[in-house]
Amino acid sequence: MDTANRTGSGEKNMRIRLVIGLLIALVAVAPALGETPLTTVFTYQGQLKQGGAPLEGTGDFVFTLWDAAGSGNPPTGGTQVGGVQAINALPVSAGLFTATLNASGEFGGNAFNGNARWLQIAVRSPAGGGVFTTLAPRQALTPTPYALQTRGIYVDPAQRAGIGTLSPTHTLTLQSADNLTLRLIGPTSQYGYGGRLNFGDGDFAFLQEDEDDKLNFKAGRFAFSGGYVGVGTIAPASPVDIVFDSSAQTPQLTLRETDLDYARLTFRTGYLPQFWTIAGVSGGQAVNDRLNFYYSATGDILSITGDGKVGIGTTSPSAKLDVNGTARVKVLEIMGADLSEKFPVSEVVEPGMVVEIDTEHPGKLRLARGGYNRRVAGVASGANGLSVGAILGNLPGHEDAPPIALSGRVWVYCDASNGPIQPGDLLTTSPVAGHAMKVMDHDRAQGAIIGKAMTGLRTGEKGLVLVLVTLQ
Repeated sequence: MDTANRTGSGEKNMRIRLVIGLLIALVAVAPALGETPLTTVFTYQGQLKQGGAPLEGTGDFVFTLWDAAGSGNPPTGGTQVGGVQAINALPVSAGLFTATLNASGEFGGNAFNGNARWLQIAVRSPAGGGVFTTLAPRQALTPTPYALQTRGIYVDPAQRAGIGTLSPTHTLTLQSADNLTLRLIGPTSQYGYGGRLNFGDGDFAFLQEDEDDKLNFKAGRFAFSGGYVGVGTIAPASPVDIVFDSSAQTPQLTLRETDLDYARLTFRTGYLPQFWTIAGVSGGQAVNDRLNFYYSATGDILSITGDGKVGIGTTSPSAKLDVNGTARVKVLEIMGADLSEKFPVSEVVEPGMVVEIDTEHPGKLRLARGGYNRRVAGVASGANGLSVGAILGNLPGHEDAPPIALSGRVWVYCDASNGPIQPGDLLTTSPVAGHAMKVMDHDRAQGAIIGKAMTGLRTGEKGLVLVLVTLQ
């Protein structure tokens, strides 16, 4: 190519012919341990001729990088990439010169991102004076074969890297014909630690082989280490170790099977075909929203429904405890002090109140009225913190009815206006509604006795007395 250059000494024409030989060492191969890594510095070699003869002397050069070849003389078009690199007083011998470019990153750290680049050169000779001449055309920077693919490493124009493939689909794609797609080998030590793969800042999450050839994964509050799994801890102390903050309102463990609306936890031994399953079943209704205990050899064993019913041998219990089959026990211990039955009432009845048969509302009870009342039916259970024992007659429609003690110990409201009450005294109904009193007339008390006092009450007082109910 021929260009004109004017020097400061006058209108002297100088024909400069540039013969370019370009070597670019942009090789994406990781250096061996201890070696100096490659950079984006490259060497440019060219030849200058003046009047057809090789130039001898020095020259000042200005190099710029462009994203297009441009056109014209001097070239125009395209966008300059990065900055400007000037090299002054560069020796030219027999027309040949060599320049080291981008040594200080003049063209920018992202200049060579896989897109095509062209080098534009301006020169003046001799060095130190005159006007620069921009040579035409710009020179294409053609990569060597190893720049895009080096021993199986390939980078496409979208900056996706492929190892073992020329068609990477992700930022890094590994493809191998054998089972060793990726292997990490850590430094050898007296403990024999294997490779380690770090995520994030390095120590926050990592995957590592330990000294026993066990794979460890630790990340924040999760760990798989030495065959143990830790949730909420990176140092699990058991095969499954869940550590949580008890003040948190979120559940610590949730089993959820969305497709069947059925979540299960299975227990199985290693040598028997039978297994146990605890499953949460949701059917949109309280009777079907249940926790179910199942044994593979016998079927459903026990179910607890969402409305607080327990079924043994049935998954749809109709009562608080529904046993489908024969129930036999040698000893049955009931935690409570009395035997009660739920009765509907025609007025408000508080625990500890004496009740009678309501003659105006068949099948219902009301507060007992009048002394020596032979319609007395029992005492409302649960007063003074003494819990109900066994409850009979929990029939449909009576779920909210008060339990009435028929026998056993209950606290009873008493009136000692007719005399003090001592332990062992027989009690009957009092003129005060819902209260009991000491039996003074034993003939009238026949059929109206509530039970025997177990504590006392002084003359003229009203209050609770512990009574052993024995209706007569």
